[in-house]
Amino acid sequence: MSRKWVNETLGEPLRSAPPYTVMNKDYGWTDLYEVKDHDIPTSMQINYDLEDRVRSVTFMPTSELRW
Repeated sequence: MSRKWVNETLGEPLRSAPPYTVMNKDYGWTDLYEVKDHDIPTSMQINYDLEDRVRSVTFMPTSELRW
C-alpha cells in the first residue's frame, strides 16, 4: 500500500514524523492514526519505506503511546 492510498482511505494522520537516518540506515515516514469504535483507546502506527510503501503496521493501546 502506498502512503497516498492510506491517507485517502484513512484520512489525515494525527501525527507524522518525516524520514530520518540512524547509523547510515534510512527510514521513511511514520504516521499515527486513532482507531475508532474500539472499547480500549487504540492507536495505529504505520511505518513506510523511502518509496512511501507500507513497511509495518503496529496497533497499541493509546496509554502506551510515546511520541
